Amino acid sequence: MKVVLDTNILISGLFWRGAPFRILDAWRRRLFLGLWSPSIYTEYRRVAIELNALRSGVNATEFIDFFVSQSESIADTILPDQVCTDADDDKFIACALAGRASFVVSGDRALVKIERYSGIKIVTATVFLKHLGLA
Repeated sequence: MKVVLDTNILISGLFWRGAPFRILDAWRRRLFLGLWSPSIYTEYRRVAIELNALRSGVNATEFIDFFVSQSESIADTILPDQVCTDADDDKFIACALAGRASFVVSGDRALVKIERYSGIKIVTATVFLKHLGLA
């Protein structure tokens, strides 16, 4: 199963316990394949660098690089029309669509309220864990 993780899920899973942490553990156990695009990677790195400066003990940029090296790269694409109320979030849906993902997992209300786009389920971390049989 292919999945796009929103930045808030990936970063939260690194710095805090909870559902996002359990999703990263499921990824490490290869229960799903992560997908990313260059624009998503840029956002992952930007946020990781910001949080590295604020919190010690975790090298988020190192993990981001590991995540992308073990996940599938998808070329940046643009949706024909804006889908999310925050246009910057459309890159997650575009990546999922181009990579034929089953899910986008996000904690962003603007994304989650879409619920589904072209067969892609857009869900919270808790709902995704249920789909994996881990909740």
